[in-house]
Amino acid sequence: MQTYLDCFFYIVQYISHKYIFILSRLIVVSNIMDCKTLKSRRRCALVCVFACCLIAYLTVWMTMPTLQAPFMYFYLALRPSDKVTADDSVSLGETNAANCRYHVLNNGSISKGDIVKIRIDARDKYNQARFVGGDFWFAWLDSKKPVASTAGKIIDHNNGTYLVSFLAAWAGHADINIILVHPSDATTFMKEVFWNTDKKIFWQGYYRSPKATQTVLCTIQSPGIWENKCTYPRPVANGRTSFVCDKPPGLPCSSLAQYKTHSAMIDTRTTEILGDKKFLFEWGNYNQKISGNIKRLHFKESSVTFNLDGLPTCQPQTPIPSITGYWMHNQWHPFHCRKYNCWTNSIKVAECLRNKEIYIMGDSNGRQYYNEIIPLLPPEPADVDVRKSEHMHWYTKTYNISMTFDFHPESIASHWLTYGVFHYEVDILDQLVNAECNYVIIISTWAHFTQWTRSAFVERVGLLREAVDRFVKRCPNAPIILKSPHPRDHWSLQSRLLCSDFMLYQLRKILRKIFADSGVFFLDVWDMNIAFPAENSIHMPTTVVDQELFMILSYVCNSTCEY
Repeated sequence: MQTYLDCFFYIVQYISHKYIFILSRLIVVSNIMDCKTLKSRRRCALVCVFACCLIAYLTVWMTMPTLQAPFMYFYLALRPSDKVTADDSVSLGETNAANCRYHVLNNGSISKGDIVKIRIDARDKYNQARFVGGDFWFAWLDSKKPVASTAGKIIDHNNGTYLVSFLAAWAGHADINIILVHPSDATTFMKEVFWNTDKKIFWQGYYRSPKATQTVLCTIQSPGIWENKCTYPRPVANGRTSFVCDKPPGLPCSSLAQYKTHSAMIDTRTTEILGDKKFLFEWGNYNQKISGNIKRLHFKESSVTFNLDGLPTCQPQTPIPSITGYWMHNQWHPFHCRKYNCWTNSIKVAECLRNKEIYIMGDSNGRQYYNEIIPLLPPEPADVDVRKSEHMHWYTKTYNISMTFDFHPESIASHWLTYGVFHYEVDILDQLVNAECNYVIIISTWAHFTQWTRSAFVERVGLLREAVDRFVKRCPNAPIILKSPHPRDHWSLQSRLLCSDFMLYQLRKILRKIFADSGVFFLDVWDMNIAFPAENSIHMPTTVVDQELFMILSYVCNSTCEY
């Protein structure tokens, strides 16, 4: 009975969504033909009226939850219960996107400014209801007319159901997108096994002397006992975690010249750690869209307006609401603080940063900021422009703006990196002793640390917090911005584990917690990036980066746009 009901329910949805126009034509045409042969045209007319009413009902079926309600009550009443009796013998499987369903909970029409509530019912590969939480989801609404999008707030009830809340931020259509990124079995494995396993990232270390060269294996290692190794500790930055290489035969440890990521060794180690859990990260269990009782919503126009210009200025301790904002025509509209839009005016940007020393440190997301700030300024030749992979410096006398970017050590790269030329964030901060304190500090330090153990990352971030505290004592008014992680692209099964979005979400929580009440402006871009209408990428499009920079500039110079 359950199978027949399920099939009927989804066949009706499919026909009503795909073939409604063809169906209507066939019914009307066939009845007109029959009318020519029937003695009673009245009966034929009644058939046509009924067919047209049915077509009209099915046409709006997919966009009006209230019209689905009578059938849903009938369907749910006849559908067998998910409860398992003592005599039942069942198998339990991982959450399966093909069997999961969402249901729009709003009754009646939805208007601009309303909150849309959607329930997710997780089911396993045997189509049984899940009774535990822990699945990792992405959820967003998007529209082409107008060009708008927003991410949803997801609450895990820890019983196999989830509540997603969206803001109806515009009038018009909104398509529902709910993605099962990882089932709970995968997230549990990542938190309890993978995150706490040492030696997940490897490099080839190239040692060189006038008479010989050697290439050996290097890794990041937690405290322990080892022999015949070259150890490169940096306690003030990494704590008890060390960069460790096998001792090259006949060469001193001081002869380490270069290093690059050892991809083959990383893949081998990842396969070893995965063991029989590999299937959890294969395509069928990763990043799969789920279906629901309605695919497209319609938001009616209303008198609701969002007074975004009346929001408070961006400050370190400004509370961030559960629904953080929305995109409209390639502009991000945050709900927690005011983002000024004057930064398309290069003179405004230059006035904001005049006489400033900007230090950007961390990973390649920070380098994106460095590269995108320059085009926002007036197009004048730079007096200094140094560009290396590990260090960049730019200076213009016209506005006396100095900008420096430094990549952190132990970075993941497929090309050879020179050892000893990269700088830790703590070292850079401790060297900033200009009494004028005309600094702007931007830190992005997360993209290369999903392979570290949880304890090692927590210790590293804690030491960075201590360096920030020392800097704040010297320069209490200098703005400091810490960029949050965001979802990224994953090109292989290994990447889905090693650089998992779930792991990045955990790093985001750690960064926010450790830097709470630090005076640092936490630039949380997670929902902003999920909602943007493009594929997630480690390096998001310029449109996104510029809007992030507009948030930074609105914090650094919140009075510049007032005149």
